Amino acid sequence: MRYEIQNVKAVLSKAAESARTYHERIEHVRNTCKPEVIMQEMKIYAVPLNEAMIKAHEEMAAEFSALEKNIKSKMIISAKDYNKDTVELMHLLTPDVEEFEAIAQQFAGNETMLRFFRKYRDDHALQAVLPIGCEDRLKALKTMRDDISWILRIAGQPKSAENKYGDDQLQHFAAEFEKVFKRELEIIGE
Repeated sequence: MRYEIQNVKAVLSKAAESARTYHERIEHVRNTCKPEVIMQEMKIYAVPLNEAMIKAHEEMAAEFSALEKNIKSKMIISAKDYNKDTVELMHLLTPDVEEFEAIAQQFAGNETMLRFFRKYRDDHALQAVLPIGCEDRLKALKTMRDDISWILRIAGQPKSAENKYGDDQLQHFAAEFEKVFKRELEIIGE
C-alpha cells in the first residue's frame, strides 16, 4: 500500500478512536446523569469530537493532495512515448473492440498512448476496457477522498435522528479499510 494511503488509514483509525471515546463518554452520561444535564454534557463533548474530525479531514486532505500531485506528475504527454505507426494504423484499419483492447494492452504504463486510446475509444463510442492509467488512479483517489470526507463530516456530529450511524460507519471504514476501499486501492496501486 502506498505511503500516503497508509497515512490516511492511520488518520482514519485515530478519528475512529476519538469518535468511540466521545460515544463512550456520552453513554456514561446518559446512564449516570439527569435528563437536563445530558444535553449540556453532549454539547461539551461534541466540541472535541468535531475538532478531531476537522483535524482528521485536514490531515487526510494533505495526504491525498500529495498522492494526487505524484500521480499528475506522471500524466505528462511525451513525444518519445508517442507511437506514430500505431496511431496511423488505428485510423487506417479501424480495429474492432477485441483488437483495440489488445493493441491498447501493449501500451500499458505509457500515459501518452493511453490518453490517445482513451480519446479514440470515446470518439468511436467503443465499449472497450483499457489498461489502468493515471486518469483512472485520479478517479479512484477522488472516490476515496469523497467517501472519507463524507464519513468524517457526519461522524463529527453527535448522534441524532438524522445521524444515527455516522460513528458506526467511521468505525467500519477504519477497521475494514482494505475491504471498504478494495477496488480503489487496486486501481491506485503501489
